[in-house]
Amino acid sequence: MMETKTHTVHFTLGENFGRVIVKIAREHLTMNLNPNKALSAIQDSLVGCPRDIALKILSGELIITTDKDKVSVNVSKYTPDMKDLYPPFYIEEWAGQQILNMREDAEEWINALNHLRKAIIDADGEFKITVSYDRLLRFFYDGDSENLIDPFMDGSEDNILANIKTTINGVRKFSEMAFKKMAVIEWLGKAYPGEIPDGFVMPYQVRDLNTQLTTLLFDDKSVKQEIARRNYRFDLLDRFLQSERDIAKTLNNGIIQPVEITDNYDAGWLSPSGDFYGLNGEYANMLHIQIADALLQARVIPNEVDCNADVWLEEKGWVKIHGDIIHYDGYSQKPMVRITEKQREQLVRYGNVCHRGFLKFGYRFNQISMIMFSSIEPLMLGKLFEL
Repeated sequence: MMETKTHTVHFTLGENFGRVIVKIAREHLTMNLNPNKALSAIQDSLVGCPRDIALKILSGELIITTDKDKVSVNVSKYTPDMKDLYPPFYIEEWAGQQILNMREDAEEWINALNHLRKAIIDADGEFKITVSYDRLLRFFYDGDSENLIDPFMDGSEDNILANIKTTINGVRKFSEMAFKKMAVIEWLGKAYPGEIPDGFVMPYQVRDLNTQLTTLLFDDKSVKQEIARRNYRFDLLDRFLQSERDIAKTLNNGIIQPVEITDNYDAGWLSPSGDFYGLNGEYANMLHIQIADALLQARVIPNEVDCNADVWLEEKGWVKIHGDIIHYDGYSQKPMVRITEKQREQLVRYGNVCHRGFLKFGYRFNQISMIMFSSIEPLMLGKLFEL
């Protein structure tokens, strides 16, 4: 049996031993954000070192130097002339810089979330996603959804899915880092009383960022409302453009002709003789003006009038109709122009057939039944249209 040989090995400590230990400890504190590991780096290297001494070494109040025998160390008090070799750890300065950085970074991430919110609104809150078959099968087999969606399979020019993934992950990681930094700052405040001012708290921008992200993840009503408003505006624009095309087609087919009032047009003019001219379209299509201009082209309105066509119609006793609202300016003219019986008969037919027997009159929107309207004395009809 071979005899085991033993050897004696002697180690010596370099002059930089203390500085290396402190550097490692401070990296654990400021980079890894692990105060306990920072203290352990000192206490494990200096067996028997109490916590209060380790805290002073970490801050730089005490320094570690190698003894002349190269195998032991000394701990002595820091003096300003040692600054170059043993730079102190300025606790308030470091904490203040971290809070400033958090505030600035949070504002940038808030902007990124706002861009993300806009992208979601622009996409109507829906995204088409392509999933490869192998990932889909693995998902059904073992429930692993981590790599189910490949954001780079989006296919869009700006790769919106990749941008969403980058933003959400970035905000999450930033928030986690911010809370870790605040935990270290709070630890420093307790370990070094008086070093951390009372105003060193989590920046409100970081709190707002987390609120916005949480809201976006769990039913953001403002996004849904904006999508609804956006779709409504687009729908309104589509209807306006389609109405313009339909109106142009109607008016370009020839001279404007009277139509049946009970066909329930969106707007129209009712002449004193009972003829009704109507068009369908949106309020923004200015239907009454378009009808009036068409009547001018058809010479129903004399070409020599010296006012707008629609103003001429009002002055001459034409009834303006918009849905169930009836306007009439004849009673305010001088001389007064009363509603004719033909107009009243047409309005009664219109109200009964199209609006369940009720119409609204004048700018006060006085709603009355057609039974009452048909029985009002002619001299009293003007009361319906008074301001």
